[in-house]
Amino acid sequence: FDLKRWVLRELKSEKLEAPEEVVNRLIAYGEGSPDRLASMVELLSLYSGEESRVVTSATLDTLFVATPGGHEFELADAIASR
Repeated sequence: FDLKRWVLRELKSEKLEAPEEVVNRLIAYGEGSPDRLASMVELLSLYSGEESRVVTSATLDTLFVATPGGHEFELADAIASR
């Protein structure tokens, strides 16, 4: 199972793009769990809206914590602060 390829397909299905380094960070943040990564890609899609469909490191930093069991409410906070 090629997780990186799977994540790239998930991003593409949401009409998102991401450089390889961002995909690698996303996989690390998602702890390699396809279920968690699918949820994270969905959150990235919702956060991106219609503006920019390119996921950046800054976007990951805004939405996700690089520690296991991150804060699930960070997306809501990030959207509310827009």
